[in-house]
Amino acid sequence: MVGNFAKLMLFSFVLLFAPAQSALAGYEEGVAAFEKEDYATAVKEWSAAGKKGDWHAQYRLGQMYRFGTGVDEDVNKAAALWEKAADKGDGLFQYDLAQLYLGKNDAASDLLAEKWIEKAAKKQYLPAIYLAGFMCWTGRGSHEKDFKSAAMYFDLVANAEPSDASGDAQYALGQQYVHGLGVEKDYVLALKWLVMAHFNEAQQAQSESLIKWLIENMNEPEKNAGFEAARSRMAELVDPKVLGVKMNFKEFSHKLANHARWCSRIEGCPPMK
Repeated sequence: MVGNFAKLMLFSFVLLFAPAQSALAGYEEGVAAFEKEDYATAVKEWSAAGKKGDWHAQYRLGQMYRFGTGVDEDVNKAAALWEKAADKGDGLFQYDLAQLYLGKNDAASDLLAEKWIEKAAKKQYLPAIYLAGFMCWTGRGSHEKDFKSAAMYFDLVANAEPSDASGDAQYALGQQYVHGLGVEKDYVLALKWLVMAHFNEAQQAQSESLIKWLIENMNEPEKNAGFEAARSRMAELVDPKVLGVKMNFKEFSHKLANHARWCSRIEGCPPMK
């Protein structure tokens, strides 16, 4: 449903996320037990810590129930635990809870998802801002379909510092400029954002298909302008003076090399300078 966002739901991400040290005893013991696949002990430790208000423990225990790791899968138990964790105000936890509710695919759950999306978006959590656009695009929750508002949210994320939502927002924005959904048709901007989505490894097959269509339907100056705009954006990603934060250079180099190889086999794509 939301492309690369599924990555955020994996346990490996939480280990990389490295939250602040839990203040209450039991959390670290639960982590140690979980890493040893001693799930019964992890449940015991995180349950005890969670009852004392440890929101990291509540979140991790909720993940176990969400994915059925060492326990019977129980989405409702996961939601209850994540509600407690999300209430403490962490944008990631609020976002994950919203994703859980969206996955239920019913009107009541969509409204709950909307509540948590709004809370996380107010904290400038970029994946949640993308989801706010998704809700407007699809007309879920309390929204009617509103492509103009969707474009506003996608544009915020597409132009912001690098995040897990960047590529998906860029792909959605590119689509909108191709079809004139909530924005005026603009093939130069469409090409810019679709190339960026492909660079960020989001919806690559769909992005490539639309890029090829644009190349066939744009004149040479327009094509050059679109690719140049995308490559200017790429350069911004490693310039902290522009965004205030820069993309990991190793990750950037990997994506840039892939982009150059991809461009070399696409007819009409100007070579990298």
